[in-house]
Amino acid sequence: MNSKKLIPVILSAATALTVFASEKKITKAEVPAAVLDSFSKSFPGAHAKRYTTGQENGKAVFEVESIRDKRTLDVSFTTMGDILQSEEGIETGELPPAVTEAVHKMFPQATVKRAEKMTRGSKSYFELALRNAPKKEVLFAPDGKLAK
Repeated sequence: MNSKKLIPVILSAATALTVFASEKKITKAEVPAAVLDSFSKSFPGAHAKRYTTGQENGKAVFEVESIRDKRTLDVSFTTMGDILQSEEGIETGELPPAVTEAVHKMFPQATVKRAEKMTRGSKSYFELALRNAPKKEVLFAPDGKLAK
């Protein structure tokens, strides 16, 4: 795939993966109660490690960075506690076969350093950090296609 075709994919991935570009670390006391309540109900067993806030489309967004079952779990919320996006660390063996095949086909020399399942609304994607590849991060749909 040539670099001209990858530019829109990279830009789309950066937009999808970055809920807000300018985030500010905050304390738990600064996080709206609705966010804390939604986090604890939606992700039982997760332990918050860090809280940040920022803007998306002119609206406040809160992110909870956490650990659940020894895996990273980052979740972004609206002020009202609605989930915007979650990113959970996964093992490479948990990737859909179509994603694994696509990585081997598109980046035959690459190894996966890190894999995350990203969910935004009803759609899921797989973000991969690659080693020995022309692209260091890629975003795939479950069917193995580069996300656009």
